Amino acid sequence: MMNRCKNFALSTAGMLACCTLSQIANAADAPGSASARQLGSIKDSGAYGEPSPTSWQGLYLGLTLGYNGSGVDIKNVGGNNDTDLDSNAISIAPFIGYNFSHGPWVWGVEADLGGVGLDDKQQVAGLGTVSASTDWFGSMRLRGGYAWDRVLVYATAGIAFTELKVSSSLGGNESSWETGVAFGAGAEYALDNAWTARAEVLGYAFDDDEITLAGAKRDIALGHGTARIGISRKF
Repeated sequence: MMNRCKNFALSTAGMLACCTLSQIANAADAPGSASARQLGSIKDSGAYGEPSPTSWQGLYLGLTLGYNGSGVDIKNVGGNNDTDLDSNAISIAPFIGYNFSHGPWVWGVEADLGGVGLDDKQQVAGLGTVSASTDWFGSMRLRGGYAWDRVLVYATAGIAFTELKVSSSLGGNESSWETGVAFGAGAEYALDNAWTARAEVLGYAFDDDEITLAGAKRDIALGHGTARIGISRKF
């Protein structure tokens, strides 16, 4: 299941990222675009590689639209078999961050909180009807990258958190806070000195946990991935 979620997230990410990055490249390379004129003036002045004329530093707020894949493995059910519960959904996630910059290098911190995650139920031998859900996923991450004038390419990593709810019709109804790591990469394009657009892929890996279902301890593992596009406003 984790492989299915990962493959799905990656394929979706590829489509979203390719479309958005293609638009970014076209906008940046268009002969009459502001970016092309600015980049040309930088090259002509012999200052190529010096600090970008686009300012990335400062506080920003934004909103993303993403396609998510979430799943939980319940281990050792019915012998040595594992049970997989997974689902896909579209979600909206607000985010806030702050960038620092030095020349073309940009780094900072970012936090986000997205609704709609895992929501699935199955009939499982020995457990009856099992349901698993998460209402939201959040993260606090470091972010760093390199800017070519209006285009910023970055990587990001940090802490992930969510609340997982699992229940069985044969007994057991648990809700627990889960923590793990979030990691990913993306590209951002400065539409002007205040507004930017982005495309990114994030993966979330959570620590294994133990819950009681149908009178027995069960090991569970939770994973989540999202491919999303967004827009932000710098202040």
